[in-house]
Amino acid sequence: MNARWLIHRLLIAALIATVILSGCALLDIQHRYAAGERVAEGLSVYKPGDKNWIAASGSEDTNPPRNDGVVTGTPEIGALREVYPNAVGWLTIPHTPVDYPFAQAENNRYYLDRDLDGNYLAAGTLFMDTDNAQDFTDFNTIIYGHHMKDGSMFAGLDSYADTDFFSTHTKGTIYLEDTIKDIEIFAYVIASANDVTLYENPTDARSKLKLLTHIRDKARIYKEIGVNTEDHLVTLSTCAYEFKDARLLLIGRL
Repeated sequence: MNARWLIHRLLIAALIATVILSGCALLDIQHRYAAGERVAEGLSVYKPGDKNWIAASGSEDTNPPRNDGVVTGTPEIGALREVYPNAVGWLTIPHTPVDYPFAQAENNRYYLDRDLDGNYLAAGTLFMDTDNAQDFTDFNTIIYGHHMKDGSMFAGLDSYADTDFFSTHTKGTIYLEDTIKDIEIFAYVIASANDVTLYENPTDARSKLKLLTHIRDKARIYKEIGVNTEDHLVTLSTCAYEFKDARLLLIGRL
């Protein structure tokens, strides 16, 4: 009887411990998500088109730089880069949560778990591949971001798995300090992280054509827009979970 009583008490204790540990883990996850939200909210002052950045930077320039009436830059990004030297620009994909600044570091691991200040942040920061030129003159510029379970960062790219959504949401914008670049999205790809071709930045015409052909072959959804070797691509890359080491890539033409 005493043995049964002891086993019963031990089982109850184990159950209570499991519940407590699960609760702590849940609170930790919620804390991490909340931290990401606070960081994003703090950076929103530099969002292009949001004139609240003026109060933060002390600037009196309320209009983007123009040349003959054409917008040639974004003063908010200039203010952002003054505070965060590693910041490059701001990426917006309408009708998704993707509306964040992005940076570039000396390696492709630094911003996986850091904010723009360099402090720990589970959600990390969107970042450009360390080998890419910040003016987007490369043939294939890659921007990485986490696929967060709360829908933040690049998790919003999941929407493009739906053909109807893809066909009606093919635009995006990259805001830089001295220019604004439109994105025309043409491919949704699920591939292995080991598919090195998709992450290449070719410089000769033959290799560029190889990449374009590979994108077409691998794409789950593809829109014919006449992309060619003279164009400049932007590849948005995040994790996918259809198989081990899967990656979701949303690719557009600048």
